[in-house]
Amino acid sequence: MLPEMKLSTNERTGEKVKLTSWKGPSDPSIGSFSAGVSGQSLTQAFTWKDGRPYFRSGPWNGRKFIGSPRYPQFHDKYGVVQNQDGSYLIQFIAFHSSHIVLTTQGNTEARYWDSEKKVWEVEWKAMLSVCDVYGTCGAFGSCNSMSSPICSCLEGFEPKNTEEWNRQNWTSGCKRRTPLQCGRVNTRSVADKMDEFLKLNMMKVPDFAEWSVAQEDDCRQQCLQNCSCIAYAFDSSSGCMTWTRSLMDTQKISNGSGFDLYIRVAHSELDTKGDVRKIVTITVIIGTIFISIFAYLLWRWMAKHKAIHVQKIHIPSTPIQPSTLKRFLHLPLLKPTLRAALLLASIAANQG
Repeated sequence: MLPEMKLSTNERTGEKVKLTSWKGPSDPSIGSFSAGVSGQSLTQAFTWKDGRPYFRSGPWNGRKFIGSPRYPQFHDKYGVVQNQDGSYLIQFIAFHSSHIVLTTQGNTEARYWDSEKKVWEVEWKAMLSVCDVYGTCGAFGSCNSMSSPICSCLEGFEPKNTEEWNRQNWTSGCKRRTPLQCGRVNTRSVADKMDEFLKLNMMKVPDFAEWSVAQEDDCRQQCLQNCSCIAYAFDSSSGCMTWTRSLMDTQKISNGSGFDLYIRVAHSELDTKGDVRKIVTITVIIGTIFISIFAYLLWRWMAKHKAIHVQKIHIPSTPIQPSTLKRFLHLPLLKPTLRAALLLASIAANQG
């Protein structure tokens, strides 16, 4: 893809202009991967493998694709435009010495010409880890390339298939641990509390977001009042994003370019989370007290036994006869230190 070229999609007609990969490094026939733009609700860049999503950029907020750590350093070299005919396009506006390549492995790379080295250098890659592969952790799973294992269920959810999950096969995803109260008004007891939202910091927001112009407080209330709404997020540029389908392709972003995602959970999940925090806090306090007491007792014991017990040698008040001293000093098993002590004692007694 050269400067000024465009990738586009027309939601009304279904017409798409996509970038396709080669089948192999030396085989220019059409390969398994294609890249383009999707304008459903929110504009996103996609890479597809045999027609199925392989990589997703996250929504376009008017300046960059949010929730993707690789795009901020590159956002000044492309632009997204929505036309009046319902089409969306990505235009590559970099210098003439740059181009974009969709590799045979499905990774999109931006390359520039290094005039000194006389080679094409890679400036940027869309995918840097397995977490960038679409839906690695399945529905309601979250991927974190800095963790081991990389997949975990979102808070309030548990693995749908524990055996597969333990084998690090996460494609089956996660299921809700506690049913939501919303929509169960007729069967809800007085003691039951309404659903709440758990905040997940710095996330790549899931796929299938629905957009509205609501402000942040209204966005939360709008989602809370709709029993089909299972999560929401707000960005000052993008506006209110809500989700009514499975949360797919969620990722923890470590460099600060992600956004806060609020997922709907049963109120008991908040209580459980609070109980766990209380248990951890109490355990830490008790542990600290125990260690302090142990350290104090150890200090007392060491202070009491600090003096070095040295075997006392009785120094006689009368001089030791030379013949007696000579006999002791020639004993084969007498330690050198004891021999020296006897000699010093004899000298002291003779001088006294």
